[in-house]
Amino acid sequence: MVRILTDVSRYRRHLKGASVSLATPAFLSGIFLLRFVCVALLGMFSAAVLAEMPSINHKLGGSASIRMGGLLPGAQLALIPGGPYLQFGAALNGVARSIAVVGGHAYVASGGSLLVFGLTPASPPALLAQLHGQGDITQMALYGGHAYLADSAGALRVVDVRDPQQLRQIASYPLTQPLSALRVEQGRAYLVSGEQLDILDVSQPQSPQRIAGFALPGKAAAMRVAEGYAYFALPEVGLNILDVRDPHNIRTAGSFRGEVHDIEVVQGVAYLANGATGLTILDITEPQAPRWLSSINRTGRILALSHDAGYVALINDRQEIILVDARKPKLPKIAALYRSECPPDTIALTQKQVLAGVGPHLEVINFSGPVPDAVDIGANFGGSRRAVIRDRHLGVHHTPGSPKGVVVRGDYAYVGDDDHGLQVVDISNPKRPRKVSEVATPGLAYSMKLSGDYLYLADHRGGFHIISVADVAHPAIVGSAQTAGKAWAVEVVDGIAYVAADNAGLLVFDVSDPSQPKQIAAHALGGAAEDVVIRDRLAYVASFETGMHILDISDPQQPRTISSLATPGNARGIELDGNIAYIADWVSGIQIADISDPAQPRLIGSLDTAGWSWGVRVQGRHAYVLDWWGGIAVLDIADPVAPVLAGAYHLRGTTRDVAVRDGYAYIANGSNGLQIFDVNTPQNPIWMAGVDVGGNAQSVWLEGNTAYLAAGEGGLLAVDVSNPFEPQKIRRFAVQADGANVDLVRARGKLVFAADRQHGVAVIDATAGQQTAVYPSKIKDMWPADDGRLLLAAQDGVEVVSLGDPAQPRRMRYLPQRAELVRARGNLLVLYDKTSGITLYNYSTLKRLGRFNPAEEIFDIQISGNRLYAAGNLSGLLVLDISNVRYPVLKTAYPSASGTFRLSKFADAVFMAGKETLTTVRLLPDVASTSGTKGFITVNAPPKLPLGSYHLLALDPRSGKRLVQYDALRVAMPAPKSPSFSMRDLERVMRERGLVPALQH
Repeated sequence: MVRILTDVSRYRRHLKGASVSLATPAFLSGIFLLRFVCVALLGMFSAAVLAEMPSINHKLGGSASIRMGGLLPGAQLALIPGGPYLQFGAALNGVARSIAVVGGHAYVASGGSLLVFGLTPASPPALLAQLHGQGDITQMALYGGHAYLADSAGALRVVDVRDPQQLRQIASYPLTQPLSALRVEQGRAYLVSGEQLDILDVSQPQSPQRIAGFALPGKAAAMRVAEGYAYFALPEVGLNILDVRDPHNIRTAGSFRGEVHDIEVVQGVAYLANGATGLTILDITEPQAPRWLSSINRTGRILALSHDAGYVALINDRQEIILVDARKPKLPKIAALYRSECPPDTIALTQKQVLAGVGPHLEVINFSGPVPDAVDIGANFGGSRRAVIRDRHLGVHHTPGSPKGVVVRGDYAYVGDDDHGLQVVDISNPKRPRKVSEVATPGLAYSMKLSGDYLYLADHRGGFHIISVADVAHPAIVGSAQTAGKAWAVEVVDGIAYVAADNAGLLVFDVSDPSQPKQIAAHALGGAAEDVVIRDRLAYVASFETGMHILDISDPQQPRTISSLATPGNARGIELDGNIAYIADWVSGIQIADISDPAQPRLIGSLDTAGWSWGVRVQGRHAYVLDWWGGIAVLDIADPVAPVLAGAYHLRGTTRDVAVRDGYAYIANGSNGLQIFDVNTPQNPIWMAGVDVGGNAQSVWLEGNTAYLAAGEGGLLAVDVSNPFEPQKIRRFAVQADGANVDLVRARGKLVFAADRQHGVAVIDATAGQQTAVYPSKIKDMWPADDGRLLLAAQDGVEVVSLGDPAQPRRMRYLPQRAELVRARGNLLVLYDKTSGITLYNYSTLKRLGRFNPAEEIFDIQISGNRLYAAGNLSGLLVLDISNVRYPVLKTAYPSASGTFRLSKFADAVFMAGKETLTTVRLLPDVASTSGTKGFITVNAPPKLPLGSYHLLALDPRSGKRLVQYDALRVAMPAPKSPSFSMRDLERVMRERGLVPALQH
């Protein structure tokens, strides 16, 4: 075992020495290094690193012995699900602007110096050399044994790094403007300054020569060069691709719209740090037509990234580093998340280790350990694809599948329900829709078209079907046809069906005999056809890769392209309104085209939506955009050249609070009001319904069949949730108090307490619908006790308020203990304060019983049974055993849940709010950890503990000092046993019994 314990004074010491130095700086190991640097909590904790990791059998459980040096007497022990951790650190000369890893060495541009570190898997980075310059280095590129450094002194310095321990500057090239991007490939240096690209010949590194220049369409934040093409990240424009094979004849090759801050290009795939859109992955095998492959959009605003061996590390605006497994570019997934106390400036990924520049420090973050399956990021709130506009939102009907398309006629809605086929719903009472019938289909039911008594259904991989709906109670398939590609959409005109069939293009079928549809034509588009609209013998087809195509179908057996219009994104849906076509263009929002001359369509306007546009419908002067995870965006299109966002529904926002009961989670979702999820399967929350609260929903409380919402300036709202599928607003209460910005709500029985924490608490009789009193106390938190009294965490202590007369609340008792959180259950009172930690009191006597110092900020607490659950800023979710209230004992922690602020427990899971999505923690079974002699700890784990790596946390509940041993234990499947009876044994027995002839030699 290796223990690395370093005091902060050594760590913060800056490097000194000559221009080339072999002095090694101090290093520190531990996940809490950033907290050392940011808030200087000296001596608060330390860390240990194992050379070998003990293992426990996943199927059988068992015990393991772990040695932990520096263990404090009386420290509590907890096994915590593993994940990334800060393994090593080093002081730098200044802020790190760029890090590159080549051949086992890290090159760090720090302040005005180039530092070279040697990297080995289990050891701190070793400083090999450093070279100082005149100005701070702003950009760095490595190629062919040379480092190219752009500095603030106006020079491009060329440094020979072929011997990493002997750095030598060999050239300097004058710069007229600061560089924002720099790359060197194939003997050429590409320099970006503002909107200007300059190319230098550096085939002779000692004498760079300018050979060409080119104006860019925007300011570039990053650049990559591969296979003769230059890829530019333009935050205000997107991705711009130039053909630079001939530097004297540079041409624009392709583009992709977005908010691109950084880019990596690897083997025909581009990885984009695409701002609020997240990580976007493109196929760039044809640079002229970059094609969207996939994305991950639950990551905050992505500002930088680094790629290595199929993995991508991301930096977001939440001070998080996210590792994405992109070995399958079409199916990326988040592998792990690390939350830093300070924002990283730059990163480099190598062998599942992230080297991060955090201010004047180099951090090495280890992502290599397998993470146990205990914490899920959760479900987001989007998913809009297709819609029919009728009046206003009146009700919700939940189908068994995932609705992909809908058409409405009369009192019936026909829903394409993915793998659950066609669902027919009676909407004669829109507040109480009910299922009438269904038709199972072999594929995935998507969009459809009604014509007479027949419904034509695009069934994705199942082709398309003709369904008789003459009797809505007994619909039936009367005809079907397989399609060469996936059927996304269908239109029917004059007995002819036109099917948008993915890579097969537009397929044409004669459906004059519905029982025998017959294909009569096919027309390739050079891309995947996803939608089709027919008007005036013209077919308008949306192609994912190639935009909108307009086809002459006057002869259905010979469709003919008369024009096409490339769009900046990926065309997925089309709506026609007069001479205007509205194109749902996926990542590029809505594109608006003038089609008055179908032979020459032209883009005239656009609006980039918050999500990704999949469909669009127009009614009057408004366009309703089905914006996938962005919900529904409403555009004012009175002037199609300049559309304006008029409103949005179901737009993803931050989850502010959560309450879970009977398998349903009720989420206060800011401007999105109340959102309800089915969480009976914790790892897969399913959205059920939403309620607009007319304000900013910040707090939610369940009392009986009513959900109360604190809606900021919108006051207090009561919602009937007796049927979670169909929540109904009951009333909005007028809160009469100074400010009346309701940000916290609690209730007990018929009394509801609505607080504006800066001014006081309004007491409301929910039965009478009237406010009875205002208790004028500036508070931090409040809680209704079981005896009907109200507990207030006031400025200087805790007040116990009697409500025997709701019109005259009065303070009965006072506890001079400051608290930011107050909770009570039965005769147990729990308070939290940053200084005192978590303190347990006897509620009747207000005498202190026990105390626990979590050594971190706590945002929320819940008591359930003999457990106390706390949301912390470092450990994420903390679980304490309070069966002995005098000695609370830490059982486990879930660091992956950090960044969340409110929690609610249900069954064996805890649901946490505070991010854009609901975070789910599946609680681990109890693991017993006991300390022995000479620093040895015995861990006893039950069977079926989730597979993966676990850390061991030792915490002194009095001082708050903690020791973390990372990757202390591995839970693994048992090794496969060698067969006790081999094939050779079988052959021998068969020969002995004369069943096979003996071998001849």
